[in-house]
Amino acid sequence: MVWHRSTDTASSSRFAPPNVLPRGTAGWGFFSSREDCLQQALFNSSDPEIIKDLALYRRQLTLLITAQKAIEAEQAELQLQRDVVTRNLAATHASLVQTQTRITHSKNNHLPVYKLPMEILGEIFILCQQSGNACPRTPWTGFVAAVPFEILISQVSWWWREVVLGTPALWCRIAMILGDMSGKLNAYLERSSGSTLDITIHSPYDISEEELHFLWSSIANHLHRIRSMVLNFKGRRPMMAILSQLIDVRVDQLMRFTVNCVCDPAANDIIIIRPFSLFRQGAPALKYLDYDHNILPISLPWYSSISKVRARIACTSLLNVTEIIPSFTNLASLALDNWRAPQDTVMETIHLPQLRSLILSGLLQEPEYMAIFTQILTPSLESLAIKCTSGPSVANMFIAVSCQACQEYKHLRLLSFTNNSHFYPSVVEPALSSPQTAGACNPLEHVQHVAFIGLSSTDKLLLHLFCDRMYPTPRLPRLRSLTVGSSQLSPNIVKHVLLTRKASYYGIPHIHLQQPFANTIKQIPGEVAWFMWNVNVHIFDADEVIEAIYSERGLTTELLPGSSS
Repeated sequence: MVWHRSTDTASSSRFAPPNVLPRGTAGWGFFSSREDCLQQALFNSSDPEIIKDLALYRRQLTLLITAQKAIEAEQAELQLQRDVVTRNLAATHASLVQTQTRITHSKNNHLPVYKLPMEILGEIFILCQQSGNACPRTPWTGFVAAVPFEILISQVSWWWREVVLGTPALWCRIAMILGDMSGKLNAYLERSSGSTLDITIHSPYDISEEELHFLWSSIANHLHRIRSMVLNFKGRRPMMAILSQLIDVRVDQLMRFTVNCVCDPAANDIIIIRPFSLFRQGAPALKYLDYDHNILPISLPWYSSISKVRARIACTSLLNVTEIIPSFTNLASLALDNWRAPQDTVMETIHLPQLRSLILSGLLQEPEYMAIFTQILTPSLESLAIKCTSGPSVANMFIAVSCQACQEYKHLRLLSFTNNSHFYPSVVEPALSSPQTAGACNPLEHVQHVAFIGLSSTDKLLLHLFCDRMYPTPRLPRLRSLTVGSSQLSPNIVKHVLLTRKASYYGIPHIHLQQPFANTIKQIPGEVAWFMWNVNVHIFDADEVIEAIYSERGLTTELLPGSSS
């Protein structure tokens, strides 16, 4: 701090601030602190009053400095005490958490689930995983909709994690997308130990050769324990790359094999149908074969063990899939999508003596209908499901089979006709055939349950089938259950059908209707509602019934009461 000489001696007084030199102070000076300034002023001053004031000020300043140091010391002591309290509080909290953890562990250890042996708890986890509700997944697009059950359950507690990791059966269901495996495949293969595997692989369009090689190198040494293999490809190139590796191999435990392929027309990924040979070394346990229009499996000796086949055929294909069907001598279930009977050549008779269930779609012309009943001999058939579009097309089928000798279906009990507008959005409804009299043939007389769901002009079909006098004998004389699902159905038509059947002594004891139509019936006063509710009327969900018809589980009495034979 720089001090200046005072030029006005008259302005100085005994109360001058310390940063201004009082009267009588001479010279220039530089002082590093206020204490030095006071000492210098006291030393140079000869005024008694100034000396007295400076001494008083020094004593006061000393007191203030002492008080400040005491306060600082007290603050330091308080901070030290605060630090001690904080540390004690943290230690108490940690001790409380540990105590609560020990209490929780003690309570858990006394729960019944923690007293179960590892093997029993593992079996419980397996049942939960197999229930299907533990890990919902999206369709074959490949994206998993939730964390896999085995991963989720392993994060509950250390004990459950030990159980999950020690239960190989929980790691035998592998579903993943090529290109996004990140070690998952090898981890599952290692944790599954020697258990049989169910593998589902989804391949995108832009899969690389390295990733395809990784897939094959990972599963090549585990083929002997694969029970189910589902390959979903986007593009023909990755499909052929993997299938070519499966030609000369043996799969002892493989029971289900599915190949799906979606080609990209924009990428010139042209559908090429070619004969293809798989598992030449043998597949003795294979029961279910599901393939699409890109491949045609060549007949091999192990085909005789297959009991279920589903084939999706390209609409533009000239390939006659019936050439391969007779190779499956023990076939019990057959599903053909977009199938067409040969138009230019005579179709050879196919004999499937063990067939119980037949599902066909894409049948729009009379030759296809007749080929079912005349060229595919199925004496043991119990269920026939046909995807079509309209009521008149079904009525034309009944007219055609009544006019031509067909095989007799003594075991056929369930007959269903359903429409899926996603497959046939713009099909023109055919005209109803109107011969003077129909033939006397009635190959479907043993049918007990018939379903018409989603067909256009269902009322025309019902009137023709149950009320038309052109038939010498009633159609479906043993019918016990009628399922009708149509948004355009008239209550009066249903009433007329039921009354006609009852008057001819062929009454229908059970009828299944959709909820909106049933509500309409309830709101109609008088004879229609009275008669409808004096029969066994049941409400059904069309989507659930269609899914059941075309699935492995089939129809059940829970979905359609009265449908059991």
